[in-house]
Amino acid sequence: MAWQPCVPEHGGLRMTCTFWRCLFNAGSPIFTFVAFLGGLSAATAMVVVETVALSIMVCNDLLMPLILKRRADGDRPAVRI
Repeated sequence: MAWQPCVPEHGGLRMTCTFWRCLFNAGSPIFTFVAFLGGLSAATAMVVVETVALSIMVCNDLLMPLILKRRADGDRPAVRI
């Protein structure tokens, strides 16, 4: 599935793989691997940042209003965080 963008289309290679093809055809598998590792690192960092942002949004928009409402109603003792 990850190799699918590199499948030839209309008699030629898609533009998304031009960078990989240049590195690989230059006879440098080490540079190709380093470029792949850099892309993998960037994708992992994006997932981490989005997870942290989502958890902050859930806390601010769902949990805190419930906690503050419960405290304002006086039904139960205040929640200590």
